[in-house]
Amino acid sequence: MLGAGLCLALGIAQPSSALSLLDLANGASFDSGDGTITFSGFSVKVKGGKANTDLSTYDVTVVSDGFMVDMSGATKGKMTLEYSATGTADLNGVSLALLGAPGKSKAKKDVRAGKKKLAKIKAKVGETNFAGFDGVSSLTVKEKVQIKDAGLTSAGNAFSQNGSVSAFSVVPEPSSLMLLAPFAALAALRRRAQR
Repeated sequence: MLGAGLCLALGIAQPSSALSLLDLANGASFDSGDGTITFSGFSVKVKGGKANTDLSTYDVTVVSDGFMVDMSGATKGKMTLEYSATGTADLNGVSLALLGAPGKSKAKKDVRAGKKKLAKIKAKVGETNFAGFDGVSSLTVKEKVQIKDAGLTSAGNAFSQNGSVSAFSVVPEPSSLMLLAPFAALAALRRRAQR
């Protein structure tokens, strides 16, 4: 945990794999950073007169219990993202985060298990909203992001198996953790010496 925090603080954390929305639209799937949730079956559409429809420009970053989509290259338009999430344990909550400078962009997310609606949440830029539901191991998500200005930088999706979700921290590459292992060891020794 300390290593991940150090990576973020030093600004050298990288996604565990290089993915774009184009990869996902072409059939790629991935696991959450903690390995407990598989994301698959992606359908991605971007439309609108001024929309950036090049899906390869939207980077996807894995987080501990979900993923984030880099929206910094987005222009006015609407993105629709549909996918499945399957957990090794029951999923019991979902969050939606829109990060960036406050503006007019917004998003909504519908979560279902089969035909049963589990949750519907909305967010404006600068908000992270959460909805809980009865535990299910597999669900489908339909998310619509309305991009109305340049303030939106990323959209985050996280899922709970224990009633809480991440703060959308990037999962560092193992090589980044190895570089910072000596710092983590020093911090652990300091804590031990203070006891």
